Amino acid sequence: MFRCPCAARLVVFLLVCSASVTFADPALMLSGTFRGRLESLDGQFRQVGSASDLQLATRVTARVDFDATEHWRLSGELMDSRVFLTDDGSLVNTTMVNVTELINANLRWTSNDGNESVTVGRYTLDLGSRRLIGRNNFRNTTNAFQGLLGKWTPVTGVTVTAFYNYPSIIRPTARQALLDATFEDDDRGSTQRLYGVHIENSGLAADLRSEAYWIGLDESDAASRATADRRLDTAGVRLRRTKSPEHWDFELETMWQWGTRRATTSQADTKNLDVRAGLLHVDAGYSFDGARRLRLAFDWISGDKSPLDDRYGRFDTLFGPSVPDFGFTGIYGALARANLIAPELRYEWTTGRTDAYVAWRPVWVDQPADAFGRSGVSGASGGDRFAGQQVHGRVRFWFAQRSANFDVGGAWLQGGDFFDANLPGFDHAVYVYAAINARF
Repeated sequence: MFRCPCAARLVVFLLVCSASVTFADPALMLSGTFRGRLESLDGQFRQVGSASDLQLATRVTARVDFDATEHWRLSGELMDSRVFLTDDGSLVNTTMVNVTELINANLRWTSNDGNESVTVGRYTLDLGSRRLIGRNNFRNTTNAFQGLLGKWTPVTGVTVTAFYNYPSIIRPTARQALLDATFEDDDRGSTQRLYGVHIENSGLAADLRSEAYWIGLDESDAASRATADRRLDTAGVRLRRTKSPEHWDFELETMWQWGTRRATTSQADTKNLDVRAGLLHVDAGYSFDGARRLRLAFDWISGDKSPLDDRYGRFDTLFGPSVPDFGFTGIYGALARANLIAPELRYEWTTGRTDAYVAWRPVWVDQPADAFGRSGVSGASGGDRFAGQQVHGRVRFWFAQRSANFDVGGAWLQGGDFFDANLPGFDHAVYVYAAINARF
């Protein structure tokens, strides 16, 4: 397993950056990003946490790509994610902090015609709709993997992606260590294995694209980490029509999930539950003139009917980001891809360098005995299912050459009967943020 001290990583990247400036080698490419985001939350929908929260989250990346030959490319990328100004009761976790982590360190081979490639090492991955595997954008840290990734284009328009890897487990996990920005190399042991095949066909008529895929996850306990011992298989299909001015577009995606897992991560929990879960996403939109679009969507994601039986019905989104489907994460993140029934009406528009959207979602829980989103709040079987409604939106302004932008956004969550019955102190939550983003 590759380990590299924090200071050594910075030294290596400074040397590479210096070389790129000194020699101006066209085969050597340097890029990076910076983001600073100030967030505020008033009203707590979780079972734990302070009634209000404040956080300044920063994220810096530096990436180097070197084309050693026509067929071989070396890539490396550092990401440094930290938080400041946190309140005493702030729920700081590894989705917010990961200090100076090497998220990409790989070697890629590409064939003469570009139809085949193999990547070995550490990498980030966007797969299909990103609902199961994706590089996080709004979240301050990201999912990364270590292993093999292959892509093959057997015929024009068809791409086959196959992978076998070990997901990164962000370290440290203790709250004080995260607040102190303590460096610890992420764990890439063998406690988790992720593998699968994804096939996409972009050669269908009428701007249609189809996908079919299967993903497996195996995990087991380790001395430093207890797990739910998940043995999951997830298969799905997706059909969509791409957006174009004055035309309708749509997306249909459905997934089935089966296998076994434990109800908790406790080592005393040795009972395997039979997993049967599913997801359905449907949306249709119309682009009026290329600058305005109206979209209607519907999501059903299964929940667990009862914690007392031998079955587990809560859908596991694996390593899929919840943004942009369900609003913002950070210190908010009320909605998640589990135990949810939620239509959405969304309006998007672009004017010059400004783009924006506003969305409204009424929300029900699929199973009231299961937890709502990331709140930890659950009720009784047969209880109230209406969780409330969420309104969220964003306005973003791009600066010259679109290399930087400033965006502000927020969400309002009004509690419904489900919260009235199971978390009586909660009425509503208001989340707002402002962020500056730059890339070079």
